[in-house]
Amino acid sequence: MVPVNDVTDDPLGGDALLRAMFDGSALGIAFVGQTGHVIRANPALSRLLGYSQEELTRLRFAEYTHPDDRERDLELFREMVAGGLREYRIEKRFIRKDGGTVWARLTVSRVTTKAGDVLVAMVEDVTEARTNREQSSKLFSALGERLKELRALHRWANVLSRTQQPLAELLPQLVLLLPPAFRDPSRAGARIVFDGTVYTTPGFVDSPLSLDVKFTTPNGKRVALEVSYSSMPHGEEGTEAFLPEEKILLGSASDMLSVELDRRSAEDDLRKSQERLRLALTAAEMGVWEWDVASDRVAWSEQLAHFVGHETELSGHFGDYAHLVHPDEREWLYNSLREFVDGPNDSLEIEFRLARPDGGYRRVSASALRYWSRGKVIRVIAALSDVTHRRMLEAQLRQTQKMEALGLLAGGVAHDFNNYLSVIVASAALLAEQLPADDPRRELAVEIEGAAAKSATLTRQLLAFSRKSPFQPSAIDVPHLIEKLHPLLQRLAGDSIKVLTDVEDTSGRVWADAPQLEQVLVNLVVNARDAMPRGGDVRIGVHAVTLDERDTAKNPDARPGSYVCIAVVDNGRGIPPELVPHIFEPFFTTKEAEKGTGLGLAVVFGAVQQAQGHIVVDSDVGHGTTFAIYLPRIMTDHAALASAPEKTG
Repeated sequence: MVPVNDVTDDPLGGDALLRAMFDGSALGIAFVGQTGHVIRANPALSRLLGYSQEELTRLRFAEYTHPDDRERDLELFREMVAGGLREYRIEKRFIRKDGGTVWARLTVSRVTTKAGDVLVAMVEDVTEARTNREQSSKLFSALGERLKELRALHRWANVLSRTQQPLAELLPQLVLLLPPAFRDPSRAGARIVFDGTVYTTPGFVDSPLSLDVKFTTPNGKRVALEVSYSSMPHGEEGTEAFLPEEKILLGSASDMLSVELDRRSAEDDLRKSQERLRLALTAAEMGVWEWDVASDRVAWSEQLAHFVGHETELSGHFGDYAHLVHPDEREWLYNSLREFVDGPNDSLEIEFRLARPDGGYRRVSASALRYWSRGKVIRVIAALSDVTHRRMLEAQLRQTQKMEALGLLAGGVAHDFNNYLSVIVASAALLAEQLPADDPRRELAVEIEGAAAKSATLTRQLLAFSRKSPFQPSAIDVPHLIEKLHPLLQRLAGDSIKVLTDVEDTSGRVWADAPQLEQVLVNLVVNARDAMPRGGDVRIGVHAVTLDERDTAKNPDARPGSYVCIAVVDNGRGIPPELVPHIFEPFFTTKEAEKGTGLGLAVVFGAVQQAQGHIVVDSDVGHGTTFAIYLPRIMTDHAALASAPEKTG
């Protein structure tokens, strides 16, 4: 290439069309000489920079270029003047006449005109686009931090779930999880102090840049969690060392540890109480089983005989009553007792199932002691108690606590995510509106908006599960609601499935949020549809039910009273018994990838709980599933308003 000769004449010459295009262009355009002075500038450039066209011709480009961008621009300009470049393009900042800064995309091209070679500079204002990109980058960075914190809490919860592991092994694992959850893990260290014992990470140092949470357990043990930085996080000089979200994260970790320590303390107290109960039962001969090892004869006390439907004591040989033990446990129980007689331990704790008069089985807990004479065991005495109800309630209580903990976590995360997603949706929509229809970036902006909107739907479902969504109850005529909703439910079910209704209680009214109750029915019908890929029937029944103390004893969520029961019954594949305790957990699903979020039944659970109701699930693999929703029954609107449960959520 040859160098550019300086041109002083008007490059447009007398070409009227070219002049009109130059003056009417929305882009700023200038013809520039080899010294960098402006030969001619169009009105768009004048408006962008705030100078008149005449003022621009008295200045060089470098004079209204931001000082930080000037050298880079001049270097490219000189190379083009020298003939080394035909065109170059950069993004740079211009200083307006009023002192403001404008970001622009500058394209400089070498063009041959009648007057000779001239440099044409085209200037496009990209200030707003850069601002949007920077805001989006900050938002995505913030989302990444929140996801990192969520993963840290998930790992923390997984470690705490190892309930059989001693604290001396558990706490060193927990302390290692804290630094990676913070902004600059390379400079972060952590320390946990439990009842005077200190557990630290290798990188921990005492520092004024620290964050800590302290609490005391019910049995008086002091606990402290602390995270410190050896120096300010990279790039955050002049700001606070810890984000508000990081303070919440450490507080959440502390709360979860506190719950686990409380549980362990309660279990320790329970073990002590059970030992006292065992001794009391032995002394009172309540539910006692005796085995004379030498004669191989056994005796059942009257109370124990009642367990299996006999009114008086039982007595006979050891094997005479083996049929009262569950078939799967007979051999195991016999071997356990023989090992106890011959082994080193003087006590035995064991659980097994005994037959009930109605044909079922009850779970009993036995605490056995052995007695010696002349160097050998001659007698075994065991105090037995029926723990069927206790084990069931323990399982239900653990499930309830788990659902509450998941609700708290899901609600907190969903609330924060919803705030960020709202900004992303708004920013993406604004960006899409401002980009031309043929701009390829417009499609990306639309995709961002759509993905964020779908994510916002998930957060709304999480808020519904955690009972943090708005609750606007009213007196609802359930039969009328189902009748109104039936066409929609049939469409959702599809042509291969019939949605049938069976309304026995035509005046069933409840106090609930109507949209939430509609969502409950929709989710249950969709769930039933997915369980019947070859078609079938879904029956929605409504009937009045009165529950007494005996009916509610097996369900800690239920209370005695009058209810409207809404039963959704399908004849699909059914749910395996081992999965039933998990079906209301958020994100739990047995469906294939991309076919379910795992939030449908979680939303059902949250909505029913919010309406002061409860759910009973009955499923038979291969035959179908029944979801029975019990909602407190009301008689009139006046009665409903007078006795309505307090709003929650």
